[in-house]
Amino acid sequence: MISIAQKLRAARERSGLTQEALAAAAGGVNQAQISLYERGIVRPNDDVAERILRAAKPRPGAVLHQNTERIAAIGRRHSVTRVLVAEPEPGGDPVLIVSLAPSAAPHDLSGFAVEVEDLLDASVEVLLDDPGDARVRDLAQRGTPLLPSAEAAHASTDAG
Repeated sequence: MISIAQKLRAARERSGLTQEALAAAAGGVNQAQISLYERGIVRPNDDVAERILRAAKPRPGAVLHQNTERIAAIGRRHSVTRVLVAEPEPGGDPVLIVSLAPSAAPHDLSGFAVEVEDLLDASVEVLLDDPGDARVRDLAQRGTPLLPSAEAAHASTDAG
């Protein structure tokens, strides 16, 4: 069974945060306490442990760009031909706007969304590219391709 100390350290390392940054994000704890908790010298109460784990959970934007190839592979399995990444507001969580192949099955969009959320361990808004939807059209205009164009072209040829 994994100890709370191991769980806290693993969560912090996955998020890429230093002990100091995690303490600041969690509020009410300092770097020295985080160190004591991670080494198992002191056990945090349940409320503090939950607050630290929540603060250590990476935001979708932070892990999205680390997983572009894996997301592209998920897209290929679900007939996704293009993925744009857009931020509804500066610093906000990204939204993925996807285009599907004409041969896509009805469940491909939801299957893609579920697999991406599982990969990122975070909720991510996934929208179908629909020029008739004003919000989607606006986000798509501000969006950037998930992969640089040369890699995207290679990915789409792999899908066929």
